[in-house]
Amino acid sequence: MQSKKFLNKVSALFILLFIIFLTVLIYIGFPIKYKDDVKKCSLNEKVDIYLVLAVIKAESGFNQNTVSDKGAIGLMQILPSTAEYVAEEILDERISDLKNAEVNIRYGVAYLNYLKNKFDDEFTFLAAYNAGEGNVNKWLNDERYAKDGKLIYIPFSETRKYVKKILSYKKIYRFIYPYIS
Repeated sequence: MQSKKFLNKVSALFILLFIIFLTVLIYIGFPIKYKDDVKKCSLNEKVDIYLVLAVIKAESGFNQNTVSDKGAIGLMQILPSTAEYVAEEILDERISDLKNAEVNIRYGVAYLNYLKNKFDDEFTFLAAYNAGEGNVNKWLNDERYAKDGKLIYIPFSETRKYVKKILSYKKIYRFIYPYIS
């Protein structure tokens, strides 16, 4: 009887330690960095803060110095041509340093808001963030990929995986940080 109680206590302790270990892994894997900038820009542009965190995690893993093979820069992996458009046409300012975290987040979130307003549904505007507006416009005009003005299939495998990843990350962020303050 004593050994059964002991085993139950050891099992309970093991389960507790395992839960703590998993929790630590989740928080390490899904950090919140640049919280003040993300929060400010998300509120200003009315873009879901969890979506912004998911995009940053997927695009750069929160490394502000990341530069892709295609030349996308910073936390939100913005191409210089996109940054120029965002700065001049959307934010009405001169382009700034894309490796600066605050600037990169501001441009990325402004661009997400622009795409959100243009394409209306999250699946479509996330596809546009990754594959470009031109591609998404073509897909929306092709009945193989769109129905009733909404994108239902993404022909680019990379973009399909990207959108799925962002939406998954967004759910995870919302679950582990239900009240970001």
